[in-house]
Order: sequence, then C-alpha cells, then structure tokens
Amino acid sequence: MNEQIIEDLSSPWSGNTVHLVTVDGNQLIKKQYRKKEGYLREVHALRTVPQTICPSLVDAYEQQQTIYTTYEPLQKDIQAADLDEIIGSLLRQLHQHTAQKTSVFDPGNGVTKETWLDYLESFAPNWLQTIGTDKYESMYCSTINSVRAAYNKKQRALCLIHRDARLANVGQGRNGHFLFLDFELAIIGDPLWDVARYLIQSVHSETTFLKAYEFDHTEIEVLQAYKKLYAMSFMNYLIKNKQADTLDFKKCVNVLTN
Repeated sequence: MNEQIIEDLSSPWSGNTVHLVTVDGNQLIKKQYRKKEGYLREVHALRTVPQTICPSLVDAYEQQQTIYTTYEPLQKDIQAADLDEIIGSLLRQLHQHTAQKTSVFDPGNGVTKETWLDYLESFAPNWLQTIGTDKYESMYCSTINSVRAAYNKKQRALCLIHRDARLANVGQGRNGHFLFLDFELAIIGDPLWDVARYLIQSVHSETTFLKAYEFDHTEIEVLQAYKKLYAMSFMNYLIKNKQADTLDFKKCVNVLTN
C-alpha cells in the first residue's frame, strides 16, 4: 500500500492523530486514536449509521487503533443562520435511522444501563462535587425527579447519539449532501441529549433548529430537564479544564439560573 501524508488535521483537544493521506491515488482520512474507547465508538457508528449521513469506513485496524475513511470536506462555507437547519436535519436523520428500544450502550467501554437517566446518575455525583453540591444539589434532585416522572408516563426510544454535533463535525459528500464526521463520542442513548447539547452550545435560532429536527413539543419538559443536566455536566468539564471564565460556562450558568 502506497501511502503519503498530504496534511496534518490533528486536534490538540482529542489527542488523536489525524492525517489527510493518499493511498494508491485515493484521498482518505487516516485517524489514529489516543484512546481505545474512541476507536471502538467510531467504528461501531460507521458500521451502524446510513452512509448518506456519514463517511464510508474503508479500513479499521483495532490493534493500531486506526481507521481509514473517505474524505468528505465541506465544499463551501456554512453561514451561522443555515447551520441550525443543517444540524437539526442531520440529527433527525441520525436518530430516526438508528432508533431502537433497548438499553443504553457505550461501545467504547461496554457499559450498559437500563435508561438514560440511570446512565446520567452514574456520573452526577462527580459533576456536583466539581460545580458545588451545596449550590446545585437541590436543583439536580428536582430535575431528576421531573425526568423520572416523564419516564413513568412514556417509554423512551433510544438511538445512536452523536454527542458532539457542531460545525467542525459537518462534512459534505460528493453529491453535495451534508453529513456528520467524528463519531468517537457516539453511544446508544436518548436523542434529546443531542438536542439539549446543541441548544446550549451552538444554536443560532432555536426555532429553526427545532423545526428542522421536527421536535415533538410534547417532550418539552424532558428537553428542559436535559438542558439543566447537560449544563451541569459541561460545567464540570469546563472547570476541570480551567475554562470556567469562558462564554460556554456563562451559557451553562444562564440555563441553571433562568
């Protein structure tokens, strides 16, 4: 196999080594993972998600924690006003095409939980310890109780969730259709977690995004609760990475105080 590196596309945040390469004349993305969990999640996703909304998996080498995928760059700049519609549509397609009524499952470490709430509760003590148990425990408990009440009314369908839907993880196929990149965080979970995350971190127009997603407004109570829980989890991450003075942190605080 004749392989040549064209460009280093690695991100310091993930610690993965990512190169645009040519292999026997074909341009591919070569991604070597720092953690085995990321490799396993991405391979699972690329073998699960319809190829209309993700790159094609060309080769995967588990021992080296390395994959090769088709190269699907954006063909034009995306305006902020258009991004909400694109992400909303992609999340809707991802969630609809991978919907299943099973347990939560993390392909990266094999962890399973009966419900998404069970999964979140396994991490919550760590969040609260970081962001301030005295300040947020009461809000956390009331939020968990509201979600539990909603669960008792209706069984929730689970699906593959991306957990990092944003502009940097959007590409375009050769026919011009948009698709998701970078599935190293993707697990089987509650689709509204993706929705809550995007609303907090990236949304330009909430109305446009929710319309493109075809959001069921009877689930607004669960979505609002997930926004609070996601804000707590993200604050935990930001504090631990010395980013408590950022706009992202302020967005999370606003979700919890408004």
